[in-house]
Amino acid sequence: MSNCGFYERFKESIIVNTKRVYDSCATKDYIENLRCYFTESSQSIIEQSVSIKAKTASIIGVEIKIEPISFRRGFFSIEQNFYFDIGIEALLVKTSNNLNALCIFSKNMTMFGSESSAKIYSSDKNLADQNQSNIPKAIVQVSNPIILSSSLNDVTYAEDLGKVPIIPEEIINYFEGSFVYLNVSKYVSITMGLFAITHIEREVQMLIPSYDFGRPVKECNNGINSREEFDNMNFPLDNFFPPSGSFCVSSVKKNI
Repeated sequence: MSNCGFYERFKESIIVNTKRVYDSCATKDYIENLRCYFTESSQSIIEQSVSIKAKTASIIGVEIKIEPISFRRGFFSIEQNFYFDIGIEALLVKTSNNLNALCIFSKNMTMFGSESSAKIYSSDKNLADQNQSNIPKAIVQVSNPIILSSSLNDVTYAEDLGKVPIIPEEIINYFEGSFVYLNVSKYVSITMGLFAITHIEREVQMLIPSYDFGRPVKECNNGINSREEFDNMNFPLDNFFPPSGSFCVSSVKKNI
């Protein structure tokens, strides 16, 4: 269908309630010497270990707090706390153990979220659950971290292991045990890379053109003919021969 035909179907302008992104940014964080926390049983194994290796890293969750900046109208401070599950292989003298550790990375950024003095109320919420302030919402999209290095460190006499972190109850329940922070002789630190996208959005009413209601454009497939699907597959030559720039795939017939 031509573009002209598409625009000829324009019927009216309608108002929709949707979320508008006011600001967004991408971050690439190099996180160096981040301490790992272990539960009591896992920390006892770390105390006996001669070396460790961080093998896996996954994100448990991100805690996000947003607050307006009083001296910059329309701007907000966004605090992000990332909680990671790090898979550690602890090597002892004769054995090895696979452990899970908690790593926490925190950062703060400033983003534009516009202004609104109106308060929002909704018929599908009780009065106690109503949102009294029209604060925009901050959203974080994050990929799994990339482990760059890891080390097992001896605690020296004068070494400061940092403040005891405040860990949400959901994270503590995830590891099913209480964490050890102080009075340790060894601790694990890792260095990793992290990619994330943060955006800030508000609910707004927008005027948009309406063309028609959305209708299905094709019929549902009631089933798959496995023989027909198999016959239509190309022979996977790359699985048998290393790819080469001089090899012409299009010259090979489908049925061999």
